[in-house]
Amino acid sequence: MDRNRTVAGLDVHKDSIYLCIMGHDEAIIFEKTYGVLTPELRQMCNDMLDRGVTEAAMESTAVYWVPVWNELCESMELKLVNPYFIKQLPGRKSDVKDAQWIAECLLKNLIRGSFVPEPVVQDMRKLNRRIFDLQEDITYYTNKLDAALHRCGFRLSNYVCKITGKSYRKAVASIAEGKTDPGTILKCIHGRVINKHGRETLLAAVTASFSQTDITVIRQYWELIAVYLRQSEESYEIFMRKQTTIYTKSRQNIDRAANVRFLRSIRGGGARGEPSVCRLGSGRATRRLRNDRYAPSRPMCLWHVRLCRLTDLRQSDSICD
Repeated sequence: MDRNRTVAGLDVHKDSIYLCIMGHDEAIIFEKTYGVLTPELRQMCNDMLDRGVTEAAMESTAVYWVPVWNELCESMELKLVNPYFIKQLPGRKSDVKDAQWIAECLLKNLIRGSFVPEPVVQDMRKLNRRIFDLQEDITYYTNKLDAALHRCGFRLSNYVCKITGKSYRKAVASIAEGKTDPGTILKCIHGRVINKHGRETLLAAVTASFSQTDITVIRQYWELIAVYLRQSEESYEIFMRKQTTIYTKSRQNIDRAANVRFLRSIRGGGARGEPSVCRLGSGRATRRLRNDRYAPSRPMCLWHVRLCRLTDLRQSDSICD
C-alpha cells in the first residue's frame, strides 16, 4: 500500500457536502461539512489540497455533483460512483457516515468510477439536449397554432402537404400581422397548390372569422415558434463548431497513427520495400464494421489510401536518387 496516499470521500447533498479525508492507514485526518455555494466549494478544494489529497470519490447525486466535480477536477483525480453499487458493498456498518464509507472504499480500491466525458463533449451533450427540447417545443406549439386556426375556420392545412411548409407559414404570418382578407392570404399560397386544388376551393379554405383575441393568440404562437427556431439554429451552429474541433483533433491523431503503421508495413515488406498483401489486408484494415452495409467499403478505402501513400514515397525516393 502506498504510504503517501491520501484519499477523500464526498457525500453530496442539495444544501450541504460532507467531506472525510482518510490516510493510508484508514485513519481519519479531517472531517467537515461545507455548503454548496461556489466560494465554499473553492474553500473545500483548498482544504483538501492542504492536507495532501490526491484522489477523491463522490456519489452521482442528481445534478448536485456537477459543480463539485468542476471545482475539483483540475486539482486531483476524481471518481464518480453509482450510489447503488457503493451501498451494495459488503462490510458496511450502520453507524458509519457515507463520506467515511466512500473514502474507505476508495482507499481499498473497491469502487470503480463512472465515465465522465471531457468538457467539450459535455458542452455538446448540453447543446444536443437543448436542440431536442427546442424541437419538441416547436412541434408542440405548431400544433397548438394549427388548432387555434382551425377554431376560426381556417382550413388551409387540409390542402397543403405539411403545416411547416412555405405557403402555410406565409399565410400564418399574414394573419399574425392582422391581414385576414382571403384575397390577401391567397396571394401567399404557392401557384402549384392553387393549380392542384383550384382557386375557389383554396379561397373558401382561407376564409375564416378572426376576432382580435384570435389574432393576438395566433401572433403570440407565431412569435414563440420564431424564437424557438432561432435558438435551435444558434445551438446547432455552436454544436457543429465544437464537433468540427473534436473531429479535426481526432483526425490528426488517426492520421499520425496510420502513418506509423504504414511505415512499419513498408519496413517489413518485400525485397524492394513493397508491403506484402498480408500486411495491407490484415488486422484493422479488414475488421468488419458493426453495420454490414458499409463493411466492404472500409478495406478498399484503406487499400487505396495506403497505395497512394506508397506511390508518393516511391516518387520522393526517385527524386532523391
